[in-house]
Amino acid sequence: MESELFGYVKGAYTGAQRDKQGKFKIANNGTIFLDEIGELPLELQSKLLRVLQEQQIDVIGAEAPTQINVRIVAATNRNLEELIKEGRFREDLFYRINVVPIRIPPLRDRPDDILLLFKHFMRKFAPGEKINYTDNFLSELKAYPWKGNVRELENLVNRMLLLRNSDTLDITDLPWKQNKQTNTESKISFNLPPEGISFEDFQKELILKALKLHNGNQSKTADYLKIPRHVLLYRMDKFGLKK
Repeated sequence: MESELFGYVKGAYTGAQRDKQGKFKIANNGTIFLDEIGELPLELQSKLLRVLQEQQIDVIGAEAPTQINVRIVAATNRNLEELIKEGRFREDLFYRINVVPIRIPPLRDRPDDILLLFKHFMRKFAPGEKINYTDNFLSELKAYPWKGNVRELENLVNRMLLLRNSDTLDITDLPWKQNKQTNTESKISFNLPPEGISFEDFQKELILKALKLHNGNQSKTADYLKIPRHVLLYRMDKFGLKK
């Protein structure tokens, strides 16, 4: 990590066959973005603190430090104040990087952004395709807590576009709605015989019930069983289940 940030000179250590510029040197007279800075080890935190204080980097193997002029933008999803209390983040470094803090609220607190982001990811994963969605679908998106924030929304859009059965997205395409179906067929019950049961028979019966629950739809069945679709097809072929 140190060599990536600060670089090294040829022969600095075994395998260093040429000089390498670090990210700070490349960003000289510009801006460097340090993502997830809360994960930086304490040893590197002290080196980063020196960069901020002295505006110098120590290139590994070099005889003298290198002067730089770099603006640092850092980001984290961790609570740095809590990490300081736990001794996992340097307090002096925190106050050096916390010059102009920009706190981005979680997605659940920005419901008006959800539709904008949803449309952006639709264009990203299905460019040129005409895909509609119902009002109930949008209402569910806005009401969802989004614990994974924007990345969770991005992954959801990608997943729904891959597994959709029509060109109109509805609440039935949302995984948390699929998992809450109250159809009595979804309540699978097995009586375990005292003499034992074949695990393959158990899997076969489970797949049969799941297929019946979803009217033979393989994509929804695979999603319901929390397995990839190709795994479901392999199991169906193995157990001789006709598509």
